[in-house]
Amino acid sequence: IQWDLACDFISKKGEQKSITNSATWGNYSNNDATGHGSKQNTGFSESWKANNIYDLAGNCWEFTQEANDTGSRAYRGGDYDYGGSGRPASGRGDNDPTDFGSSRGSRPTLYLIP
Repeated sequence: IQWDLACDFISKKGEQKSITNSATWGNYSNNDATGHGSKQNTGFSESWKANNIYDLAGNCWEFTQEANDTGSRAYRGGDYDYGGSGRPASGRGDNDPTDFGSSRGSRPTLYLIP
């Protein structure tokens, strides 16, 4: 549920970014920011954040605590190999977390400004 709450926050507060087509603010193949379309370190581009949450859209799929069954976990958020409309921040898939590729992990970062 935390991923969905973050998506809700992004779509309704502050910058109000689209979570169903996140191509304009995530690291996707169809984003035009420097470094797009390849895996980057968290926070690589200031344009790949929404409401100070980095890498929720694109870059790497993120495994969550959501379980589909005993052998798989949900992954969310899209990947640098895809476009932001087909694999948006709100997107969801599932896989065995012990059998994932280099484009799945867990590393979204929230930066709080005092």
